[in-house]
Amino acid sequence: MPGETLFVHGGISSKIRSLRDLEHPTREIERDVLWADPFEEQGEHPNPERRTRVEFGADVTESICKLLRVERIIRSYQPANAPVGSFYSHNRRVITTSSTNVYSGKPFILNIDPADASRPRLVSWDFLGS
Repeated sequence: MPGETLFVHGGISSKIRSLRDLEHPTREIERDVLWADPFEEQGEHPNPERRTRVEFGADVTESICKLLRVERIIRSYQPANAPVGSFYSHNRRVITTSSTNVYSGKPFILNIDPADASRPRLVSWDFLGS
């Protein structure tokens, strides 16, 4: 959503230098977008749980959001050790939500009102009667 949100499966990394890097990613950027996870520190380092990818800090989120001119990053990948269902990271700029119960979590959907895209709302799948 231009000017609002970047949607990714996993996350981001400092290797992203422009929108073109997401449109035509290198293999390394592709892996980061698929498997990177946020962590509550600064910088970027190898992910101890996924030896092939990185964990990215709030400063990386800030930099990528500014570079791509978005307010937030929404990721649908739910790591097995993350809080159940959904959670916010990096001053609510990264939203992680699960759309599956594969990792013993509770599936959520994300409701984004086009009239107020700045306030995405997480809704429990259970709440919807499923």
